[in-house]
Amino acid sequence: MEKLITFFVSIYFWTILFILGLVASLVIICINLFSKYIHKIKDVDVICHKIACIMLGKTIMRCMPWWKIKVIDSHKLLKGQTVVYIANHESLSDILVLFTLGINFKWMAKEELFKIFILGQAMQGCNYIAIKRGNKDSIKVALDQSLQTLKSSIPMMIFPDGTRSKTHILSPFKRGAFSLAQDAGVDIVPIVLSGTCDLVTKGSWKVGKANIKIKVLEKIEAPKTAQMEEIRQKAYDAMSSSLSTL
Repeated sequence: MEKLITFFVSIYFWTILFILGLVASLVIICINLFSKYIHKIKDVDVICHKIACIMLGKTIMRCMPWWKIKVIDSHKLLKGQTVVYIANHESLSDILVLFTLGINFKWMAKEELFKIFILGQAMQGCNYIAIKRGNKDSIKVALDQSLQTLKSSIPMMIFPDGTRSKTHILSPFKRGAFSLAQDAGVDIVPIVLSGTCDLVTKGSWKVGKANIKIKVLEKIEAPKTAQMEEIRQKAYDAMSSSLSTL
């Protein structure tokens, strides 16, 4: 019986995600076309991101009564300020969960997602940044675009541990997020996600019940060159410690 319930819940989730994702993508594409050919809309990408947050974040979560989300210390998000947000990456659902925070940000996504019909055009409309893993040239271009995003007073959301993990243990942090914060002279705000790996496990299409917790940690001041490794380790230790207690 439990396997049957999981099967139907999973089908329900992917159906909801497909429908809302398609509608959100089409709305975003239409807004961008209107702005491009009919009447210029100021900050059109910010508007499109808000649509993604509403439809692919809050709406999806409301459609999933088996998922409960608790946000801890949301006042530490520093809304309205230009920062680099860093979060641990455990599940495909991480970005959906982060959308529920309703904050403005751009994020890097693997290049393959931008090649998906309609979804890719919508992601471009939101000015999200494509990156090809393992390709140094692509990584450099993505980091340059991210730096320009920060210089335009728009926050970045980065998963410093890279690819998704099947465990609650953080992988070593890459330098990218911390180099960006240093180059842009902005603070880092760590965000810890707990429970998302119980929603959509890496390598599986099945969806389960979960109690999701989002904890926002104290900001870390923009690192200086000499502090880079120290700051990276400080962020890792703080997030790892918080993750173990959630």
